[in-house]
Amino acid sequence: MIKAYRVHLPKNYSRMKHHFLLFILFTLFSSFIFAQENAIRYEMETSANASQGENAPFWLTANKWGLQSISPTSAYVRTGIFQDADTTKKFSYNYGIDVAKSSACNSSELIIQQAYAAIHYKATELEIGSRERTSGLQNALLSSCGGGLLWSGNARPLPEVCYGLSRFVTVFPKLPWLKVKAEISYGWLVDNEYQLQTVNMQNGSVSVNGYLHRKMAAIQLKGKSPWSFTLMSEVDVEFGGKQILYSDGQIASVIPTSGNLKHMLLVLIPLTGDKTDCDWYYGNYVGDWQGRLSYDLGDKGKLHAYLDNYFEDSSGFWKLNGFDGLWGLEYEATGKGLIHGALIEYYQSTNQSGPIEFRPEDYSHTNIKYWAWGDDNYYNHGYYIGWSNYGMGMGSPLVTSPIYNKNGDLKFENTRVIAYHAAIDGYLTDDLTYRVLSTYRTGYGTMDTPYIQPLSAFSGMVELNYALSKVKGLTISVAGAMDRGDLTGNNYGINLTLRKKGLLGLVSKEKR
Repeated sequence: MIKAYRVHLPKNYSRMKHHFLLFILFTLFSSFIFAQENAIRYEMETSANASQGENAPFWLTANKWGLQSISPTSAYVRTGIFQDADTTKKFSYNYGIDVAKSSACNSSELIIQQAYAAIHYKATELEIGSRERTSGLQNALLSSCGGGLLWSGNARPLPEVCYGLSRFVTVFPKLPWLKVKAEISYGWLVDNEYQLQTVNMQNGSVSVNGYLHRKMAAIQLKGKSPWSFTLMSEVDVEFGGKQILYSDGQIASVIPTSGNLKHMLLVLIPLTGDKTDCDWYYGNYVGDWQGRLSYDLGDKGKLHAYLDNYFEDSSGFWKLNGFDGLWGLEYEATGKGLIHGALIEYYQSTNQSGPIEFRPEDYSHTNIKYWAWGDDNYYNHGYYIGWSNYGMGMGSPLVTSPIYNKNGDLKFENTRVIAYHAAIDGYLTDDLTYRVLSTYRTGYGTMDTPYIQPLSAFSGMVELNYALSKVKGLTISVAGAMDRGDLTGNNYGINLTLRKKGLLGLVSKEKR
């Protein structure tokens, strides 16, 4: 018989913790930051979708930082103020606060989409708060993943305390062609309220009050040659918190996991597990390594070839997952031409280091001595709900986000995907730009629960952006998109977005 536990979690526990922390930090930094004489930027944006079909078209929702709902009709408004660091000074500051109201959020409260403050000393940076960031080396506007297979820009950002080198720097003066960048952070998982509102609480599990740890390192080889190469790797881990299992709408059990200083060190240097997970490393590990080879064409632009290899464990890290990953070729033009950028990509996540995970220690009657490191089940985990925030996958949107699950499950139900993606953008006039995205993908479910028949879909979008010359900083964007297929339904829709950017009038004395 399973013993029942009663868990008391305030309804707005995650939101309260998140917002209170950011409010205190922003208040402490504001007196120093506003004392600077650099200009303060403001940004305002409103966006609306109107669609026909079961969902909004894929490219009207994906890579929108979790603000645009998948519902056929949705909208959001946001506004923010920002100040950039002065990189010419030894000490500098930067900050930003960005609030939004979105129909993707069921709450009537405002969303604190971004709220961060940072101190810079030369190339080092200490940043506290939530900030929209991507981890990839890809073109964020054209790539299918919007920036990286770990952090794509598909979900709302998480609050973190981050320290590192904010840009590539030369470490050895005698090797000016060798540059490095690195950062480390600890953060919070903040979608408790979303998890506890899903129908998954009937018969399923949630994982709440968890933490996040990231560490990233990159090297860049760039000298006088037209060739250059960048290699970057990141390892992230979810840890701490508690898993709550439900049966017929009642709490059946609660499995807590520690997140104290000892466990912060365990994820910093992953040498072993803890008493609750002795056979494995502590926490839910995910990561990727990326390589980008570039060739400078001079006045004609640049060519890039890249690979983003996502992994769940050492088998994927050592590329035992076959052709899994995001493979791409990109052309980046110079100036305002009809073609400013173009790329093609191939994405695969079907191998996952093989279909079998086997440990001899789990079976008492076997003569097999070898392990099989397979069935990686990308973005999913047995304890945590997986690599998502408020239902949107934080990695590649091509892997169907849990928010699309009709049964309310918080797991990724379609992690094995093959996709082909092409995109192009450019200038029709100095004030009018366009962007075209075209994607065909096939989903096979998961290793454990494959689809009986693979599900395929085509998704496309055409977008026009017009900068009004009579109203400085105002841009009007109109996009039309469609889906055809079984993955997210047959959908048609349009999007209208208005953006206004400018300065608040605070400039340095030298410019007055």
